[in-house]
Amino acid sequence: MTAESVKSTVQDAIGGRCSLYVVLDPGGRVVHWSPCFADLSRIDPARFPGTSLDPAGFVACLNGGASDLSEASRSIELPKGHRLEVIAKALPGGGSVIAAVAVEQGKPMSSAVALARIGYCVWDLSAGRSRTCSTDFAAIHGLPPGPDTMPALQLQSILQRIHPEDRQGYSEAISRLGKDIETYDLEFRVLDGSGGLRCVREVGDSSGPENSLIGNALLIAQDITEIKARESEMLSAHDKLAQQSSHLRQLATQLEQAKREAVGAATAKSDFLANISHELRTPLNAILGFSEIMKSNGTIPVSRNRFTEYAKDIHDSGLHLLNVIDDVLDVSKLEAGRLELKEETFVLRAVVKESLRLVAERAKRAKIEIVTEVPPELPQLLADRRRIKQVVLNLLSNAVKFTPDGGTVSVSAELEPDSGALILCVSDTGIGMSDEEIPIALAPFYQVGNVIDRKFEGTGLGLPLSKDLIELHGGSLSLESVVGKGTTVRVLLPKDRLVA
Repeated sequence: MTAESVKSTVQDAIGGRCSLYVVLDPGGRVVHWSPCFADLSRIDPARFPGTSLDPAGFVACLNGGASDLSEASRSIELPKGHRLEVIAKALPGGGSVIAAVAVEQGKPMSSAVALARIGYCVWDLSAGRSRTCSTDFAAIHGLPPGPDTMPALQLQSILQRIHPEDRQGYSEAISRLGKDIETYDLEFRVLDGSGGLRCVREVGDSSGPENSLIGNALLIAQDITEIKARESEMLSAHDKLAQQSSHLRQLATQLEQAKREAVGAATAKSDFLANISHELRTPLNAILGFSEIMKSNGTIPVSRNRFTEYAKDIHDSGLHLLNVIDDVLDVSKLEAGRLELKEETFVLRAVVKESLRLVAERAKRAKIEIVTEVPPELPQLLADRRRIKQVVLNLLSNAVKFTPDGGTVSVSAELEPDSGALILCVSDTGIGMSDEEIPIALAPFYQVGNVIDRKFEGTGLGLPLSKDLIELHGGSLSLESVVGKGTTVRVLLPKDRLVA
């Protein structure tokens, strides 16, 4: 019989695999045996062929006392809760087999090889070599193939194939096995024949009953290269999904923000169109009404003084229309980046005076006091004079418009001590704004208050247009305001805009 046929016969006879068995011929003489059985029986393997074996004596050796095998099997108690089931069975072709099968807590302990279908090795703890080793175990460790079992596999041969960074850990674990540790569970890298690396998991166990009796350890090795690759792919896929999820959340946030901005812009433009229609219709109605009277050719009696007054009202209404249209066009040019500055050198004090004259009549009617503190010694400005005057006039007009009767509007200018920049401030004691309303007032097409309840005329383009014009000059415009107390607008023009 070949070794494989013997193993198959033993397995068929006892209903499973085991590493402790001996096969007897019909005369009771040994014809086949396992290496572990030879170690356990303490019989010289050279004497095995033809040796007669007394099953009862074998059991007595294991159990420490006399026994017989009148029954098919016998249970033998071992340390640590293990038991050894000794089975004697007749073989179909004559003879018999005696096998020892480990049992733990009443359940048969199947062979690790049968369970895992991976490489195994029975390791001699005292000699530091293998007693028997499967071809798969050798192949997993990068060793050349051999026969079905490869006895006397040396530790040094295994270590040579292990990655240098992992050798010390493996050597320490297998050296301590059966001494101060009963098991180990390691993952390490093995150099294969092609120069690549494979990942290996190996479990060493010296605690089993078959091992503890004869000083062996069972080593189970598994090639986990593909498992590690799949784990890496899964981790990579998880990270990619996490990144995509984060990106989608950011996109969702951006889309929601864009939606809010779009809705806000649409609402603002609708309000702006409703407001500007009022701003356009009022002067147009005046122009049409007065011109209708003037062309009546005497049908409607009009004195010369009233005629002159009507002409002035028509002129003022036309001028107002022109200013409204200019503001809308300026905002459009700024948003498109097409507004160009026409720079020249001029005195800021003169621009402030010109702007004050344009709002003086309205301030006088409302009994608003205007205080001016613009020193004549300030350096000249290099800027677009028309645009700077437009900013100053917008700020003064707003200050007068939103200040109740009897209030105060102040205009001041100075050089900032640290940066040398020019600071222009326009303050009022008007209605003021809350912190939430300031960004609205500085946004184009937005106005504080809705179209219906707003008490003050205007397109709402003055502040945002002024802010954009100052920023086009490299400066900044900021607001400080308190509801019921007033507003201060601070304009900063950089030092490089000043001419000594």
